[in-house]
Amino acid sequence: KSLQITNIDKLQPESFTPGVSGQYTQKFTISASTSDAAATTLYGASGMETNAYRYSIDGGSTYTSWLSSKSHQFTGLSPGTTYNVRVQARDKAGNIRTESTTATTLPAVAQISTTYYASVQDAFDAAKGTTTAYEDVTLLVDRDESSTLASGKYVDLNLNGKNLKSSTHTVITNNGSLTLSNGKMQTTYTAVENNNYCHIYSGNYSS
Repeated sequence: KSLQITNIDKLQPESFTPGVSGQYTQKFTISASTSDAAATTLYGASGMETNAYRYSIDGGSTYTSWLSSKSHQFTGLSPGTTYNVRVQARDKAGNIRTESTTATTLPAVAQISTTYYASVQDAFDAAKGTTTAYEDVTLLVDRDESSTLASGKYVDLNLNGKNLKSSTHTVITNNGSLTLSNGKMQTTYTAVENNNYCHIYSGNYSS
């Protein structure tokens, strides 16, 4: 009688480097891809599990469930924060490889309700105000940026005691309906190029 010997898979999946993409003020995506270690004279290869990956952003204290997806988006994060990422990959024999990296969300520049934006322009683009209910946009930091409010947009921009300026161009090109309050736009360029409706409630706006 012949004797059949089966080598047990005791090897972790191959090493990999987690990827980070889509960083914004409150979200980013972690990606991972690897394969099972090749069989050797001592150990077999079981292949990757169907749900092979799980993801953590708190250094491995908590993980997602095991997923088939090679990427996972985390949302509801804090702006301007660095997270300790862990990704685990497993094969069908239960061997687990853990890899790590860091991911940082973008700092918040402007805010609409509980959503943070990395630029005034992004906040303007996201604004959904109407003629009877302007969208409230709050500036959170001193900012050097040129932005354009598109036609059909209705925005109350609260400068929140900050200075919004531009070192290269007009600070705000207004093609929509805009109100300004509670701050300053002290800049060497035009503060507001108004092509529609603009009302200033309070503040210091000069060029």
